[in-house]
Amino acid sequence: MIKKLRLKFILISMGSILFVLFVTIFSINLTNYITLNKELDNSIQIVLDRDGETSDIAPSRPLRYLSDALEPPQDPGQETGPQGEGREQDILREHYFSVVIDSTGNIIKFNFNNIFSISDSDGKALALDAYNSSIYSGRYNNFKFNSKLYSDNSRLYVYVDGSERYNSFNNFLVSSIIISSISYLAIFVLIFFTSKIAFKPTEESYRKQKIFITDASHELKTPLTIISADIKLVEDDYGESEWTDSIKEQVVRLTNMTNQLVTLSKLEETNQKILMSSCNISELLNSSVETFKPIFESKKFQLETEIFADIWATVNDKLILEFFAVILENASKYTAKDGRISVSLFKDDKGKINIEFSNTIDFAFTGNPNDLFDRFYRADASRNSKTGGSGIGLSIAKSIVELHKGKISAEIKNNESIKFVIVLNEM
Repeated sequence: MIKKLRLKFILISMGSILFVLFVTIFSINLTNYITLNKELDNSIQIVLDRDGETSDIAPSRPLRYLSDALEPPQDPGQETGPQGEGREQDILREHYFSVVIDSTGNIIKFNFNNIFSISDSDGKALALDAYNSSIYSGRYNNFKFNSKLYSDNSRLYVYVDGSERYNSFNNFLVSSIIISSISYLAIFVLIFFTSKIAFKPTEESYRKQKIFITDASHELKTPLTIISADIKLVEDDYGESEWTDSIKEQVVRLTNMTNQLVTLSKLEETNQKILMSSCNISELLNSSVETFKPIFESKKFQLETEIFADIWATVNDKLILEFFAVILENASKYTAKDGRISVSLFKDDKGKINIEFSNTIDFAFTGNPNDLFDRFYRADASRNSKTGGSGIGLSIAKSIVELHKGKISAEIKNNESIKFVIVLNEM
């Protein structure tokens, strides 16, 4: 139980951290991407506003070859032109080209003086493809482009090379993912080991609780045995009475409860190994139902069964029989007067074994039906006092199912019936 609680804590913690990391990294990179595109759009707009001609801010001679681009930078003290053009020069130099296409689809003007990453012919073909496809803005590989329509229906296309920015963005994206992954792994290791320390007091407390339950159950057996023997002697001397019957009834109830507590404590032992073998679940269930049939008939319950034959699974037959007994005994105690009990066994589409028990009830149930599997939980306290129920049986049933790596759940339908659904693997 403590291991499951610790595992749940680790999963919730790591899930929360993963969500925060994802949102943070996603937000940062989304912001970078939006900023990147905005800068490219601004560069394009500068060229569009200047009708594709930026000779006043571009270098004095065309940069047609890479060797020209390696020219020593301008002296910082040298004049850079009107205010603001220095920034435009940094943005635009070597990064764009423009093409003007008339209304008939012919190129009438072009400017490739500020780019060397694409040839003139490839650049012209790129612009013509966009024009013929009626695409006026967008992105092609690492080029982002936009266009401007003139009064004579000719169109100016401006392409800005965003390779440097896109590469920087991709590098930052990869780096942020790698760093986040390493940080996430480090946090997992930290939480994994610190959770063991944090849960140690809880584990110790739970261990002492189980020891107390086991010891107390064993200690109660001796006085209960003595009381039972003394009552028999009293009845031999003075005969039976309502008082002796009441005492015997309570002794039986306490004895059953102590035995159930010991059973539950053993089932919840961690790292225990139980002997498993291939068993015919259909036969085991039919045998258990036949055992309870006389009880159901004496109480005038209507029994309905739909048990498919020859369904096998790898289980512990003694525990499975005890599980069936707990559920059927629960049905015999809490089924409404002249009510109905249904038992079914079948395989679903996924090949899993489904076992369903349902019975009608005559009391109002509020709350979560799965709370019925908690220790000492009582859905109907008045009924429990009459039937001698201790509220432990369904806890035992759940522990048995979990030992077989199965699942059990409860459903209440309109406060008219209760159904227990068990799913087991064939294993």
